[in-house]
Amino acid sequence: MVYRRLSMSCSVCASTNWERQASAAEGHGPLPALRISAATTELVKGVLALYPQASIIPRLTPLEDEDISVEVQLPVIQEELYAARDRLHDLVIQLQEQYDVLILASAVPHEPPSLSA
Repeated sequence: MVYRRLSMSCSVCASTNWERQASAAEGHGPLPALRISAATTELVKGVLALYPQASIIPRLTPLEDEDISVEVQLPVIQEELYAARDRLHDLVIQLQEQYDVLILASAVPHEPPSLSA
């Protein structure tokens, strides 16, 4: 990968050009941040289209080397959770191929809020 920083008066412009050159050198097209942003948006839209009652919780620290890491909490019974995991997996595979990003989306049972005594 080739990194070259252009000398410009605007530091934001310089870093943007630096990212574009790095991305172009990798042959990935749009900037990595834009691909991740677009994939995240499509993931959220897709999950909510399948399961409007879902809660999507971002993981602040990835579990491995994924670009997007979320937990999808669903208020469904265990048998339905298995089917939901399959649907979620299909969506993730489609988005990974479309946007060239790594996604980890885990479907888990919805945790009701704990009541403090």
